[in-house]
Amino acid sequence: MLYAEKNQSGQYAWKEAGQIDLDSEDKIDWVTIECGEEFCRCSHYAWVHFPQLEGTDIGIQQFLGRAPSIPANSLPETRAHHAMAEADPDADLRMAIACPECGHAWDSLFDPASYLWSELQAGAMRVLREVDALASAYGWSEREILEMPRARRRAYLALVTS
Repeated sequence: MLYAEKNQSGQYAWKEAGQIDLDSEDKIDWVTIECGEEFCRCSHYAWVHFPQLEGTDIGIQQFLGRAPSIPANSLPETRAHHAMAEADPDADLRMAIACPECGHAWDSLFDPASYLWSELQAGAMRVLREVDALASAYGWSEREILEMPRARRRAYLALVTS
């Protein structure tokens, strides 16, 4: 199977996405063929590959930090958002904030979902950087790295970065 990819000069060239042996009894990895290793060709919504993100319409490239991200507060409201509002309409989380320099004070809405989303994005980027560093240093595949216990992965990362 082939796909078109834009090269550095702006021209499109055919690249091999994968080979399919229709006579084989092995299961065909359609996700890798369609989306590429580590989702490099993927243009799906993130929830296609990460069902826990259902209800958002952020793309996989934005979720992985490879494309400009939209502000978390502009993400569409999810079913969980609506369920929380119905369960506790007084859960309007406002924080009183004051500037230490000038003393100007204001209230700011704290959105736990936006905060959680930004933490998930930061965590995903941290893991991708870890995988990149370890793959570059040791030649391991993403799967091999992610199958390691986190403590062991971090120990190897410390060796690479020291």
